[in-house]
Amino acid sequence: MNKLIELKNDDTLEHAVTKPLDYLKISTTAEQNGGRGSALILTKEDILTIKRYEKQSLNFPLTLAEVENHLGFKTSNIKGLEPIDILQTYTSINAHAKRWAPLESEIKLVGTSLDIFATSFTVSGQRILNIIDRMDILDQLELTVADLSLESIQDLPLAPLNPKDQKIKTALVSYLNIIAADIAKSKKETHDVKQKITHFAKTLAEQLIPSVNDKITLTSTSNLNQKVTDLEKDIDELTSVIDQKNKEYKSLTTNVAWGGFGGPIGLIVVGGILGAKAEKIRKEKNSLIAEKNKKISSLKIKRPLVAALHGLSLHFQNMEIRMLDAEQSSKNLEDMWAVLAKYIDHSAEELESINNTHDLLTFAVRFERVVSPWHTIKNYTHELLIAFESALTEYKLSRHY
Repeated sequence: MNKLIELKNDDTLEHAVTKPLDYLKISTTAEQNGGRGSALILTKEDILTIKRYEKQSLNFPLTLAEVENHLGFKTSNIKGLEPIDILQTYTSINAHAKRWAPLESEIKLVGTSLDIFATSFTVSGQRILNIIDRMDILDQLELTVADLSLESIQDLPLAPLNPKDQKIKTALVSYLNIIAADIAKSKKETHDVKQKITHFAKTLAEQLIPSVNDKITLTSTSNLNQKVTDLEKDIDELTSVIDQKNKEYKSLTTNVAWGGFGGPIGLIVVGGILGAKAEKIRKEKNSLIAEKNKKISSLKIKRPLVAALHGLSLHFQNMEIRMLDAEQSSKNLEDMWAVLAKYIDHSAEELESINNTHDLLTFAVRFERVVSPWHTIKNYTHELLIAFESALTEYKLSRHY
């Protein structure tokens, strides 16, 4: 074999032996060492956060009348913050959230495919090794692949493969090609999911977040936050003044010296004096109440608007970092498939060109090293699949409380 190709294949081999196990072990156990939660692509917290975002976004009002009713006003008198502007934002967020359900299903499918592959690869890999064990070369040596090492192979006699073993070797290439096709399918599924996660995250980062942030900026440049604070302060002051007017009125009605006037004429005089003073207080109080009512109406407009925008911003801030994690995780998974695909493709090419006992046994020992970790990996993939399902179940149950 060409030494450069052999070196290249050795590098590919080491990656195929170590990378899948390392990646899936970290994905499953990182939380135990203070890292990210257990996840192939999404942690439990990621799923719960995104599902809450999805639910809220799908429940947004999607007509102008519904938005006006939701906000409690028909006009804010602030350009860019009118109900029609909020409707446009809600509509965009709603459309974005609708993309989550099919993407969630595809993410789950990627995990399921990996779990299925982990089992099938251990079975198929062991089948290939068992077939090699039954080849004449190992029958004659009364050994199995498990008994061999790269060092021990060098001590064995070098001989060409007999016709029977050549025929078996050709069949093994077909087995590897089937495995390669399975890997290619899973790699494509992962790539497609990664692209959709990237698009989902990009829409969030480049369209929705800037749109909401622009509106929050408008609340600042229009002094809306300060206006809310000022209104609340004014309303508190008006409440105190109105309370004082009520006390004045009550004091007026209880402290007038009725007895000093006596008789019907006295009552008329007192009534006239009280009526003028009382009416003045009533008018002042009514004016204050009208002013307070006006400010409360203004506050109802401004507070829901500020609260709604900051609520969206909070959701997005939480979502953005989680989508970045999901994007990176899907890329890591795609890279893992690429490493495995490269090894299997090289192995099929290598096996096809093998014509002597040393090279065949060397291939078998190396192949066994790649297959062996998948007995552990399939436990990790199963755990990750259970974690995903558990998060969805927890979310479904939480909706009933």
